[in-house]
Amino acid sequence: MPAELRGRGVGLLNALMVNFMIIGVVLGGVAADLAGIGRSLVLTGAVLLPVALLLAVSPLGRTRAAAESKAAS
Repeated sequence: MPAELRGRGVGLLNALMVNFMIIGVVLGGVAADLAGIGRSLVLTGAVLLPVALLLAVSPLGRTRAAAESKAAS
């Protein structure tokens, strides 16, 4: 990797996280305005829960959990 690109991964990750957070807030506001606050919360949970379950049962999720348990002990 070129020297001028080294160490920029954390900054890039932070920029991506902030941008996705802003997009999520805007989309959440639109959903709450169109469907109502209660329905938008239920809809958001219905969308995010399957993704969280897939990550929990995927090899990636198990590897991360194993690494965290090793780090804790």
